Amino acid sequence: MKRNSRQGLSGGGSYSEDLFYIAPIYHRAFASLDRIIFLDSKDLEFRSDIALLDAQFEAMSETAVIGIGPDLTPHYRQQARVFRARHPDTRVGGPGPGAQGYNSGVVLYRLDRMRASAAYNEFIAPRGVDRLMTRFLYTMFLAEQDWLTNLGWTHPELFHNLPCEFNRQTSIRNLGIKSNIHGDYSHTH
Repeated sequence: MKRNSRQGLSGGGSYSEDLFYIAPIYHRAFASLDRIIFLDSKDLEFRSDIALLDAQFEAMSETAVIGIGPDLTPHYRQQARVFRARHPDTRVGGPGPGAQGYNSGVVLYRLDRMRASAAYNEFIAPRGVDRLMTRFLYTMFLAEQDWLTNLGWTHPELFHNLPCEFNRQTSIRNLGIKSNIHGDYSHTH
């Protein structure tokens, strides 16, 4: 996965460490567990009982292997601009669950289902990663988050869309981003 990433090979970016690329194989690493909750503790603040998040496992469809919330920034709309131009009828990068991309700060993993899913496991092999990471015509930048987003665009049935209350992003970094008349996003200076 790292060889598909701008930061993975550079050695100096925020996502250059192996840690940011292992989430897709948690089901192999934690062979005795059926499920886990991953929380990015770097910038997370709890405002309710984690049992409410755990209950989302029961809300997942039988085909879902991952529960994850949307990326609430225009990041994936911008990243998918070339793909969107070539496929004007696509929902990829557009607003709404499953279309706008995912944020991997809070993720529910059904490890048992990940092990059993042929569709999922196809994309953790090197060829599968390469196909997945080139399909939407942008270079991976945010490590496993980009991989999860691309997998969600390819196989939405594998995902349970967590309500925003479980991963609300409040960064002020995106206040300087605006939409132009064509619906693409650009930074203001």
